[in-house]
This record gives sequence, structure tokens and C-alpha cells, in this order.
Amino acid sequence: MYSPTPREQEAARLMRTGGAAQAEALCRAEIAQRPGAAGAHALLAELAASRGDLAAAEKSMRDAASHAPRHAPFLFNHGTILAGLGRTDEAIERLRAAINLNPGFFQYHASLGWTLEQAGRGPEALVAFRRAIDTLPADPRACQALGEQLRDRGHPELALPCFERWCIVDPRDPQAPWFVGGAHFRMREWAKAAEAYRRSIARDGRFVHAHALLAETLERVGDDAEAEAAARRALALDPAHPTACLALARVLRKRKEFSEARGHLDRALANPQVRPRNRASLELELGHVLDGAGDHAEAFEHFVKGQKLCAEQPNAARVPMAAYPGILEQYRLLVEAADPQMWTRRRPPAREAPIFFVGFPRSGTTLTEQILGAHPRLAPSDEPPFTARLIEDLARTHPAGYPACIPGLSDAELDALAARYWAEADALLGDGLRGRRLVDKLPLNICHLPLLARVFPGAKVLVALRDPRDCCLSAFMQEFQPNAAMIHFFRLDTTAALYAGVMRNWLLFRDRLGLDFMETRYEDLVDDVEATARRIIDFLGEPWDDAVLRWQSDHKRLIKTPSYQAVAQPVTRRAVARWRRYEAQMRPVLPTLEPFVSAFGYEPSPA
Repeated sequence: MYSPTPREQEAARLMRTGGAAQAEALCRAEIAQRPGAAGAHALLAELAASRGDLAAAEKSMRDAASHAPRHAPFLFNHGTILAGLGRTDEAIERLRAAINLNPGFFQYHASLGWTLEQAGRGPEALVAFRRAIDTLPADPRACQALGEQLRDRGHPELALPCFERWCIVDPRDPQAPWFVGGAHFRMREWAKAAEAYRRSIARDGRFVHAHALLAETLERVGDDAEAEAAARRALALDPAHPTACLALARVLRKRKEFSEARGHLDRALANPQVRPRNRASLELELGHVLDGAGDHAEAFEHFVKGQKLCAEQPNAARVPMAAYPGILEQYRLLVEAADPQMWTRRRPPAREAPIFFVGFPRSGTTLTEQILGAHPRLAPSDEPPFTARLIEDLARTHPAGYPACIPGLSDAELDALAARYWAEADALLGDGLRGRRLVDKLPLNICHLPLLARVFPGAKVLVALRDPRDCCLSAFMQEFQPNAAMIHFFRLDTTAALYAGVMRNWLLFRDRLGLDFMETRYEDLVDDVEATARRIIDFLGEPWDDAVLRWQSDHKRLIKTPSYQAVAQPVTRRAVARWRRYEAQMRPVLPTLEPFVSAFGYEPSPA
């Protein structure tokens, strides 16, 4: 059993009080006298890590662990340093060794989960995370810490039980149910989020953040009257609360009360303490308010400010800009080189293929999906990750890598991919698929049609088109969660470049993949909903049903995309040719978009 010596205890005290140099000298003196001084080696590792020298930290921590092989904290620290160096297999071995010595410490399991995830071993990582949750102590700080770690790394569903445990452990703290609400909100479970925020308010009626987040949630589901009331309660407590100002401004914008909406946004933006992430949302909303009021030049300035702030956020800045264009180029080269007969050579799967509804973001896919979802034979899915999961599996496991493996996939492999797809779909939609055809709407699956054409040959493909200029402008005006594709929407020029890459591939795919496809235009839909819907239903091979025309009344569904506000309003032509109001700002990207303006039959831009 490891026990620190007096000299090691003094070195640790010096480190805590800012005496790093003296602490290091003591540790080296201890090691010179007693080479097996595990604690001194561990302290040197901590000092090296604080300087950013992970290589030196790893060597010292390895020495500490070798001299005290039954001391779990040394094994754990060695594992975390190895993970930081990218040596995940060694890190996993060390972390598992620490867990064997102390299986009841939640943080060991959590760190193992992060490292397994880093190594691409997702299912094992989930097991580790669940063990971390199971071993949480009855300590509010531990529940909050693990929940925040899981939430911030993209696992709100795992963060939720941590926060719920916090609620039980501390029945008075209003923050505990507030964190529960935040986890539900990230999972897009808005009714549950609102209920959690109300629990928070019940614990402390003056907890302004709960009122503000309740307002945001209620506005998100279209309960504007209650959202306004919650926002005004929050603003009575804090007149410049950014989330409350944002939620109220969105409600007011829908009512075209632009002046008051701007006043709330300006008040929040005047507060220098507003975090950059909130400031980005406020700037983008101010852009929309000014757009509605007809102040287009000033609106554009705020869209630019908001997107710049989005781009500077850590979760966006660490995503490489070249990644998505790189995969588009790989798809292009693959399809150009492949035998066109390859895409239809496989026997169709036994189960009826999904309907793939694709296009560039902001092309009207959400509106069209809402309309199709009213048909009794069609089951909308609201942007599921089914295809992304197939790609993740292939990228992680196939020796050829992805997408290079697509041409060589055997029938057995393709059948397994189809089965995995349907397992995900059945788990998500359950009885919603009984007797109905799945409409898999995820716009940028248009990029992955080479894979989908192999897994589901003969599947119906519905492609949403919109004037490329309106499409790119609208994408630039929205707030998206950053990922390899969406980070391109932070600037108008990179938005246009991404559009060109995606739609250039579509023009290639439609000629070479043997797809059963139909292109549908947003402008045609808003001009005549019934005529466009009839053409789509006919293409899908389904009988017409008048329920389709009652989509906004009888079949209203919660919308989980940035289109939720627009789709809740009556269908109008207001967004058609919107780019002309921003023609001066659009001029630099028009040459990039003009080939697609022509290819899709839109009126050319002015010379």
C-alpha cells in the first residue's frame, strides 16, 4: 500500500501554494535518495503535465505506477496521460487496471468511457459510462460533474440520470431540475424540458434562469402566449437576461412587433457579461428582426456578426474545414471511376426500401415532410441518424476505409447494413412504421447516395431543390449546431462553396447511380401545395388522400429543425427570391452559384 513520505507531503504542499520549483527540487532529491519514491515520480508527472509536456509526464507517471502497482490513482493518472498522447490501447489497459483495484469510483469508469470513445469503440464506451452512473455517490457535486461531462461530450441521454439523481440527493437546489430540463432540451424532448423547468421554479420562484429556459422551450413548441408570460417573468427579475430577451423577441417577431423585439435584443447585447454563445444567438435573431422590418443591409451585418461568434466557439473551432469537402471529393472520384452497372447489380432487400428525402439544407425539406407526413401510408422521421451510423461502422471496421469500401461491399455485408439500418429505425419509430413507409428525411444524405444506392437499390429518392441563391442565403442566416458540414454556414462564401460541392456531386449521381428519383422545387410547392403534393404522392406510388391537405391542422407535429418557426406559419412566397433584397451582399458568391442556377432552371443573376 502506497503512503507518501514527509518530503513528498511537503512537495505536494508547495505545489498547492505556488512553489513549483521548490516542489520539483524536493521530488528530485527524494528520488535521488530513494529511486522507488512513487509519490515523487507522480508529483513530477503532475508538474510536467501543468507545463504541457505530456511526454515527460507520461515517463514520470509510468515510473510512479511501476513502483506502486497496486495504487489505483497512479494507474488512473497514467491512463489519462496516455489517452492525451493518443495511445489509447495502453490507456485503456491502465484504466481497466485502476478499475480492478477500485471498481466503485465513478470517475475511473467515466475516463475509460472517454478513452474507448476516442478509440472508436462506442458500444464499450456506453457500458463504461453506465457503470460510471451506477457508481455515482450520493454527492450533488459528483452528480453534477459527471452529468456535465456526459452532456458536453454529446450524451445528454446519459447525463439525464446523473441530474435526476442530483434532484433526489438535494431536494431543495433549483439548479438540479434546471439541469434536467437542459438535458431534455438537448434531446429535443421539449415537453419534458418544460416540466423540469417548472419543477425548478417550484423550488425557487426567483430562479431567473428557469423562467428564461421555460420561455425558450415553450416558444420552441409554439406555445407563444405561455412563452411570452414566462419570458416577462424572467425579465422582471433580470431585465437583460439574454435567453429571456431572445425568447420574447422571437415571439414578438412572429407578431411583426419588430420595434419591441429589437429593444429587448439591444438591451441584452449591451450587457458585456453576455457569453459569446448567447451573443451569437442574439445577433442572429436581431438579423431576423431587421429582415422582417425591411432593414436588409443592417440585418446582414448582424448575420455576419452572429456567425462570426458561432465560428469562434470551441466546439466549432476544433472541426476542420477541409473534412467535408474532402469526403465530397472522394465520393466524386469513386463514382466517376466505378462501373455504372454496379449500383443496380444487387438483388433488392426483402423489406421495402425507405424513401430517401434529400437536398441541400434550407431547400424546403421540412415543409414538404410535414405535408407528406399527413398521408396515412407515410411515416416521417425528422432527420434520423440512421445513415450516419452505417458510415461510422464502415469507417471504423472496414479494412478499405470509407468511402473507398463502397464498391467492394459484398451482398452479405450490404444485407447486414440494411438490417442495422432497420434495427435503428424500428427502435426509434416503433409502431409508427406498422403498415407505413419510412420517409428518411435528412438533407445532406444527398452526399451519401452512393452508399444508399448499394444498400437499398431501387429506393425512391426525393430531391428538394430551391433557387441556389435563396438556399445559401437562408443557410447563412440560420443558427446550426456545428459539425463538419454546418461550420461552412458561418460565412456566405463557404456556404456557396459547400453548395457547389454538394450539388455538383448530385448532378453526377443522378446520371450514374441508376436512381429512381424525382426533383421537387420549393417555389412550386409554395405556389401550389396541392399540385406539388399530388405529383410527389404519385411518384411514390401511393394513392391520393385528402388528409395531405390538412397537414397543418389535423396532423401537426413538433419540428426539431431550425425551420420550426417558418413551418408553423401559413405557406407564403415571402422567402421566394429573398436573395434579391441582399443582392449587393450576395454579389461575390453569385459566380459560384450561377452554374447551378442554370442547371436547375432558375432565372440567371443580373450581369
